[in-house]
Amino acid sequence: MKMKNITLVTVLTFLLMTGCVSTPKVQESNVKTYTQVGMWYLNKGDNVNINGSKTDVLSTNKKLIYADKTIPAVNYSRDVFIPVNSIVTLMDEKNEDVVLLQYDGKIISLENRKSYTGLSEDGLINRMFGATPVDLSYFSDAERELIHSGKVKLGMSKESIILSRGYPPKHRTASLNSDVWRYWLNRFDSRNFIFKDNILVEFSD
Repeated sequence: MKMKNITLVTVLTFLLMTGCVSTPKVQESNVKTYTQVGMWYLNKGDNVNINGSKTDVLSTNKKLIYADKTIPAVNYSRDVFIPVNSIVTLMDEKNEDVVLLQYDGKIISLENRKSYTGLSEDGLINRMFGATPVDLSYFSDAERELIHSGKVKLGMSKESIILSRGYPPKHRTASLNSDVWRYWLNRFDSRNFIFKDNILVEFSD
C-alpha cells in the first residue's frame, strides 16, 4: 500500500509538471485586488482593438473571452464609475494590449495603448491595481468625498485628482510634474487641468 501511494504521488507530480493536469489560476480564486485609482467603463462603443480589428472578443491561447464593457486607455470619464479601492479580480487571459478583469459580475477589458499609458502590460497592472487599499486618511473629508465619487473641483491636489480621475493620457501630458494636464470626457471633448503649486486652479479648453 505504501509503495502504491508513492507511485501515485510520483505520477501526479509528473502530470502537473508536464501540464496534463491544470492547476487553479490565482486570478480566478477570488483573491482580493483593489483598484488604485478611479476609472470608468463604457457600456457601448469603443470596443477593444485586438490585432488591428475592432472587437469585443479577446483571443488568447485559442480561447475566446467576451468582454461586454471597456475601459479605454485614453481614460474617458463617462458611463459607469469604479471608485478607488473597489475589489476586482484580474483574469489570467490577457496580452500586451488588454487586461481583463471581473467587477460587479461583469467582464471588463482594460485597454493598454502604450501611446496613451506609456506602460507595459505589467506596468499598467501594477499602477492600476494593488493587494491593499489606498490609504485615504491623508486627505480631507471633502477630498475623500470627491475621490469616492470620481469628481474633480478647483482646489484639489494632483494626488487626489489621480485617485479620483485616474492618470492623464501620456500623449498630451508627458510628465506629471507639468502644471498642465489634459483629460478626456470622451473622444470629442477634452480640457486642460491647470495647477499652481500642486493645486488645481483652473480648467481651460
